[in-house]
Amino acid sequence: MVWSYPSRIEKSQNELNDIQRKIKQLDGIDTEFFTLEKLLLEKEEKLASIDKQIEADITTANVYDYLNKILNYSGIIEFNLSFKEQKNFGSYGFNTYNLQGDAEFRRIYNFINYLEQGPHVYEIVRLKLQGMESKNEETDKMELILPFDMEIKAYFATVEDLQNDAKKLSDVKVATAQDPFYPSILRNLPLNTDALLEVEQASLKAIIPGKALIADNGGEIHVLREGDRVYLGYLTRIDTENNLVEFTLNKGGIIEKIVLNLEFDANKDKK
Repeated sequence: MVWSYPSRIEKSQNELNDIQRKIKQLDGIDTEFFTLEKLLLEKEEKLASIDKQIEADITTANVYDYLNKILNYSGIIEFNLSFKEQKNFGSYGFNTYNLQGDAEFRRIYNFINYLEQGPHVYEIVRLKLQGMESKNEETDKMELILPFDMEIKAYFATVEDLQNDAKKLSDVKVATAQDPFYPSILRNLPLNTDALLEVEQASLKAIIPGKALIADNGGEIHVLREGDRVYLGYLTRIDTENNLVEFTLNKGGIIEKIVLNLEFDANKDKK
């Protein structure tokens, strides 16, 4: 009996060591638990704040209808829509479409913002833009048109117990942006649709206080003051001392100063 105590003591010591090791393994588990609980709460709050409407199924007709609704806000864009493929991963998936058309930069910019920020889940995966000068058939004025080629994904998913208030297209806010495609120098100058004086084909006939009398190439006299518009620019200075007038013209981004001097008849009869 006496000799059995050492073995019992050793066994008890081993059991005690095991218990102490398990206790050490539990050190910090409460901190880890609270960290995970906080993370879970943040995820739940983020999920609750989602303002997207995730559709269970998407068809080409649905997509076409939705894109046309966007045009009511972005401005009209002529485009062709074609289905490319569908990827389905069970509980979620997406349809891929090609979108081709042309419009001015502002409308394309608005369209992209409404597509990505709108209530449905869309992603633009490829976008090709090219600037092209074109004459507006209605106004006869030159304008910059952007042909575009876009690939988009329309997502669908089966999501249970997702309670949120999806935003509307009318809730989307679009910031203003400068057209990066507008060239500093235009290849084509706008037409003179307002029948303004073309100073490079004109001659200065007289200067009176505050006014200049200028004849166009047809002989018609135009009475102009400083600041008056002419084709591609303005009358910027009337110099009575030196008998000249100065115009500033903007030739598609190239600024030119044009000076007309008062013409004197050198062959006028002398007394």
